[in-house]
Amino acid sequence: MGYLNIDKSNLGAYLFNAIDSKKLGKAGFFDFLRMMMTLTNRSRSLAQEKSELGFRLFDIDKDGAICMKDVQLIVQAVTTTIACLGLKSPLAPIDFVKKFCDILNLTKDSDTINVEQYTEAVLANEKLIRNLGSPTVSLQKAPVPTQIPGRVVFFGTSKWDFMLTLMVGIQASIDRRPMMGDNTDKMFSFQNKLTLPNNSILTDVAPHAFQKLREKFGLEDADYLSSLGVNQLMGSLLVGDLSTLSEMGSEGKSGSFFYWSYDGRYMVKTITSSEVTTFKRMLPKYYDYMISNPDTLLARIFGLYKLRIDGNVIRFVIMGSIFDTDKEIHQRFDLKGSTIGRTVGEEAFTKKGVVYKDLDFIKLERKINVGPKYSKKLMEQIRLDAAFLQSQKIIDYSLLVGAHQTGRDMVKEKEEWVQTHKFELERLYRTSRSAARGRYFDTCTIDEFCRFAYYKSSSSRPGIFITQADQKSPTLNSAFQQDWGGMNSSRWDEHGEEVVGEEVLFLGIIDILISFTDIKKQAENAARKRVEGKDISVIPPDEYGPRFVKFVCSAIV
Repeated sequence: MGYLNIDKSNLGAYLFNAIDSKKLGKAGFFDFLRMMMTLTNRSRSLAQEKSELGFRLFDIDKDGAICMKDVQLIVQAVTTTIACLGLKSPLAPIDFVKKFCDILNLTKDSDTINVEQYTEAVLANEKLIRNLGSPTVSLQKAPVPTQIPGRVVFFGTSKWDFMLTLMVGIQASIDRRPMMGDNTDKMFSFQNKLTLPNNSILTDVAPHAFQKLREKFGLEDADYLSSLGVNQLMGSLLVGDLSTLSEMGSEGKSGSFFYWSYDGRYMVKTITSSEVTTFKRMLPKYYDYMISNPDTLLARIFGLYKLRIDGNVIRFVIMGSIFDTDKEIHQRFDLKGSTIGRTVGEEAFTKKGVVYKDLDFIKLERKINVGPKYSKKLMEQIRLDAAFLQSQKIIDYSLLVGAHQTGRDMVKEKEEWVQTHKFELERLYRTSRSAARGRYFDTCTIDEFCRFAYYKSSSSRPGIFITQADQKSPTLNSAFQQDWGGMNSSRWDEHGEEVVGEEVLFLGIIDILISFTDIKKQAENAARKRVEGKDISVIPPDEYGPRFVKFVCSAIV
């Protein structure tokens, strides 16, 4: 915990107070061990115990009650700890206190709550509390609960220092980003090198270009940091947790590691030096393409970094998650258009969470059922994206497909929901248009607004999730992400009637940094082609692109 500088604020004393559950004024090794086991255990069965630990953190005078003053003192200690790292807090302490007190129903200085009331409030609003560092998060706009793959990196594990350094580094790169004018040439070549508190060095590549890309997709710096910065760690501490990102090893041949943000919105992927070289070369073109093609399926890359820590160099990118949804993904496919060795094999075929490949897709007789409304548009976008990658000499990319199986007709369900809330939706539509000021709600139709409200709402009242922040939601920029972050399936049944929404499909083109100009890939192609023929995965870009398009588009109906 020394890296967090808790000795320079009162946070260390408050943590000790939480350990000393017996109110003895001292804590032994086993008291500390018990607290750490609670903080670092991911099991939901310990959620109540974690919440009780959070209560003890706030119960400064150990009287069994928490008041607004207690919250103010803890939040000030957390803010001071962040400042000691040389970082800025995106939310003023007074705003943080107000948000948290609203959750705890502490409206006056004299109000108090006991451990049972605190635990009940925390368990009902855990996701919200973890993200209180974001100025756009409120009781009216709760974050989307997301299933996160992999293993959470906890305090005490071998990856803890790396994860903490990464989170501090990302936040520092935002805080210390210098001003830049309209010089686009310099925007792509500029690199911001930062020395972090533990003497690690983070290089932020083209920070201004990636800032503009994030803005294009509706992401503000504060929201980015609430998922990836050290503020998230502090928010977790308030609910009795001490975890960072979730780690998952590569499921392919690259050997890359993936780290997921706690809310599932972002993925950190380690990349090779040759991938860095490729991305730097194509970055201006990638930037222009992403800006001018809001419906692109290409992976949204929001940052490129190099971290030198303990004598090691780690290169990584931060990407938006294709599966940024609260819906369970029942099936996943990684499609390249190749048929050589593209199967998970019989042993893994029935395992839960397996990512199927091309031959498995064929064996399962799968289709990408999007119906006549979207099929033509989707195929055209795939052709455009593949043509761009082909122009950049990129190969080995895949279409990642995820399917959430609803088992019901979402069109009929939506129509019934809209009819039930007709008058409230019409009122919200009028007020949202008047406040939109040129954003999405200023131009959308009432039908489009109702569709958006239906997929954003998770309760009986549609107004809960319609806020000003929604008017610049990144999902509004893509025709393929408007149904819970994906798109509803569509097919014709045996009676000739359209059935919509039996599945929600999530699509994205990933692994877009492998260049055929890489000598290793050329050598692999020459060797394998002699043995296996033309259907191998690694072939020249002018062959790879058309084969990819043909296979994928043949599956779209």
